[in-house]
Amino acid sequence: MSRLRISQVAEQANVNIETIRYYERFGLMPEVPRAESGYRLFPTEIVERIKFIKRAQELGFTLKEIRKLLSVSDGTEYDCNDIRKFAVSKIDEIKQKILDLEKIKTVLHDLSKECPACGSLNDCPILLNFKDGGNKMAKRIIEVFTAGCHVCEKAVNEIKALACPNCEVVIYDLNKKCESGECVAKAKEYGIESLPAVAINGKLVSCCANRGIDIEALKKAGLGQ
Repeated sequence: MSRLRISQVAEQANVNIETIRYYERFGLMPEVPRAESGYRLFPTEIVERIKFIKRAQELGFTLKEIRKLLSVSDGTEYDCNDIRKFAVSKIDEIKQKILDLEKIKTVLHDLSKECPACGSLNDCPILLNFKDGGNKMAKRIIEVFTAGCHVCEKAVNEIKALACPNCEVVIYDLNKKCESGECVAKAKEYGIESLPAVAINGKLVSCCANRGIDIEALKKAGLGQ
């Protein structure tokens, strides 16, 4: 019977020698004793076995699952019905992975639409989503400070109309104050000197001079993106 050295097996199976040794340690390969020459000589069939393992890995099977498949091929432990059940279970797992990938695709698509492609990285919705632990979308907080006047009410309505579905618009009417005093404290923190005023994700936007709002400035800051 023709025999191959490990280097020859690696070449014919198109893998490196360490891969073969790893498969051996994981129990995917039969033990091959050393010949008198000191070399381990593998049967030629081992090349097809390695190709089987590599192909199964490409299809998403784990090495533990591949070991189970090989045990059937070797005629031990499992019968054909067991493998059929195993294959059906794997199909269900693949279907779930496809659904998960579709969800990831949708999230990335939505995030790419949210990204204004300009401005600070601190406001990048894609990075914010990752930092937020992977929520569907990184929520954007829009804080609107008003005095309850006609100009302020108009500004509030325009901002709400522009806000993205994942934006949370919070209105602070400084004329009425707020029970906890939070709105006044926030206004001082942002250094607000005139109303209406808008902060997006904790940053005051230069958008509201001359008793009105600059829609383009708000868009550049991320509103509606």
